[in-house]
Amino acid sequence: MTKRLLTAVVLVLALSAGVSANRVSAAAPDVAGNQAPNAAAKAQAANQVDQQKLTLAKDLTQWLQTTLADKKALVAVVARKGGPDAKKHDATGMAHSGIAVYDPRAKTWIIYNLLNEGGTPPQAALWRTAPLDFFYGQTGYDKDALVLIPDAVTQQRM
Repeated sequence: MTKRLLTAVVLVLALSAGVSANRVSAAAPDVAGNQAPNAAAKAQAANQVDQQKLTLAKDLTQWLQTTLADKKALVAVVARKGGPDAKKHDATGMAHSGIAVYDPRAKTWIIYNLLNEGGTPPQAALWRTAPLDFFYGQTGYDKDALVLIPDAVTQQRM
């Protein structure tokens, strides 16, 4: 099995085991309940919306939903752009990917993706992300993404 296929199999197995709600991280408060100045500044900066990036994320989300609806897909692999160094590792420049799964109960797409949580040794966690959040998280402002739609039999198996 190739490394990429093995990663997809591991992710699918994790999905079949069930996943809890989206993971959320926040700056930890001190004993008095106050955030450290540096953590508070980071949290405030993180809460500011980059309108250009939001517009880009909305456009890519609309493209993804239209593409998947037109192809009548149930499952797809979605990739987003990375930073300037991403082309050193991948000719497409895509740096992050996930598996998009249509949830008929919510009538929307959910992207399951692994995110680095740091630590020693490094650890990753499986996150559920809305397409808008997935694309908003990319580095830079290139309106570029990839979608790989498996054949119908593979989609049903996933």
